[in-house]
Amino acid sequence: MLNLFVQHTSCSLSINENYDPDVRTDIESILNHMVKERESYYEHSMEGPDDMPALAKCSLLGVSLTIPITGDKLNMGTWQGIYLCEFRNHGESRKIVATIYESNKEITGQPSPTNQAYFGMPSYLVWQEDCREDPV
Repeated sequence: MLNLFVQHTSCSLSINENYDPDVRTDIESILNHMVKERESYYEHSMEGPDDMPALAKCSLLGVSLTIPITGDKLNMGTWQGIYLCEFRNHGESRKIVATIYESNKEITGQPSPTNQAYFGMPSYLVWQEDCREDPV
């Protein structure tokens, strides 16, 4: 099993369709419709008008994922992808902790976030991802 945990409160991890890029745009639109900036009832505003909505969206989606590993690969659906969802308007670099839980098997191979083969890493890894280019 792979557990991914993002060490921040204004972004989230999510699994969703990864085939059509319009899904990311639609998810962002839906979340922005559900949780708007500058609501008059927000008390927390010291970090800017996008911070409280970012915290709320983080609570809705969550900060961790658990994904089964089968045959040295993540056992995800054909169209599924892992999203790092940035909710701040100008997000910073984010750190993701990846922990592999293995039972009676040696971990081998090369880590590669692009092909989702996380073997070869220590069982505890901090993966820093710069998500500013394409936020959700």
